[in-house]
Amino acid sequence: MEAIKAHKEQSPEHEDDLPMEVQQQLYSQFMQNYHENGLVKKSQPLTTRLLWKLSRLKKVIELLKLYENVEERKKGEGRPHYDLAWVWQRLGIEKE
Repeated sequence: MEAIKAHKEQSPEHEDDLPMEVQQQLYSQFMQNYHENGLVKKSQPLTTRLLWKLSRLKKVIELLKLYENVEERKKGEGRPHYDLAWVWQRLGIEKE
């Protein structure tokens, strides 16, 4: 338990060890890999069905908007952030 507490207390200091540009690059690479290998590939077989089922498509749009809001908040705070514009395009969904 003490080790967890000590780790939590040390974590913020380690973020400042890297320049912001490096943090941004690492975060962008991580998010790109996550979405390429996770969200997009898993969603591709569903894309056709989603287009036929508007209610599900609406949920995907809401989820993407939620992700974008989180990333915009990070950007506004000067933290590493990720641009999800390509996900919209890859899924063939037009932004509202």
